[in-house]
Amino acid sequence: MDIEEALLIAGILIAVAALILPGQSVRGTFCEGQSGRLGDYRVNVADGFLRVSASTGDVFVAWRDRVILRKVGLEYTYSNSTGCYTVEIRYKGPGYLLAFAGGLSLAGGAFFYMAFLKYR
Repeated sequence: MDIEEALLIAGILIAVAALILPGQSVRGTFCEGQSGRLGDYRVNVADGFLRVSASTGDVFVAWRDRVILRKVGLEYTYSNSTGCYTVEIRYKGPGYLLAFAGGLSLAGGAFFYMAFLKYR
């Protein structure tokens, strides 16, 4: 096996591993009037509404046990006794994206070398 074939296989393995490996799970409890960050998301509770926002805008809005808007998969529970929401978000951080892009770049560079430069 030549070095470029090993680089091609290594790049594919890195990209697939970035897709298969589980992401991070962040959890927090927010009561009326509180706000904070969970990973890349901003969480806010106001007037009984749970609002989760990203840089692109609102991605999740709920009022007690009723979901109004759901663009991301997250788990939440509402406590009637305390009026607080417990939110758990699973996401893949920027490291997974870099590993995926790096793996594809490595595999693509090795393929380009083998297809167009080595056997020309």
